Amino acid sequence: SIDRCIANNVNFGAATLILTTIDALGGFYKGLIEKKVNRKKKLLVRMGGSRANPPKKIYTIKGVKYEESSSRDVFVNFIKNYMRDFFEEVQKGTRKKRAVEILYSHFRNGLVHEGGPKIGTGVYRNYSPELFKSYPKQKIFMAINLLSFRDRFVKALYDYEKDLFDIKNQPERLKRWRDRFNYLKTIKF
Repeated sequence: SIDRCIANNVNFGAATLILTTIDALGGFYKGLIEKKVNRKKKLLVRMGGSRANPPKKIYTIKGVKYEESSSRDVFVNFIKNYMRDFFEEVQKGTRKKRAVEILYSHFRNGLVHEGGPKIGTGVYRNYSPELFKSYPKQKIFMAINLLSFRDRFVKALYDYEKDLFDIKNQPERLKRWRDRFNYLKTIKF
């Protein structure tokens, strides 16, 4: 369906499909679940990995340790591991930001919640390998090349699938995947 959108010049539709799939895959990658803790709903992920700062609060559910997370965190984490190009810094006004921050706040949130990217961003199509660029005269600090974005996304899908079945890391990845899958099965519509 992404290629259908591109073929029919529905660029925002194609970008939205890619971004929402990254959102969903980020949830599976980190094992995002939602639980009530002290009568408040919290987004949690299974603890694991190395980090400089330990989590502030640890929740134990059925003998498994979890920490708080957010949909932004799992999105950024998936990008960090499978689409590293977005960790490049871009100039936004007088300061620099990582492209992944703009991808989440301006593209993902803009397209999903408002129907278009937020001010200062855009989508274009070009057969060059560049992923994004800026147009200072038009006050656009980041425009995504949809064709390169699609190609990198397809590679990320392939790499994630390969990692999911990597024997060395398989137990932990599948536990996280199953956490998310089992959580999604409990949602009633």
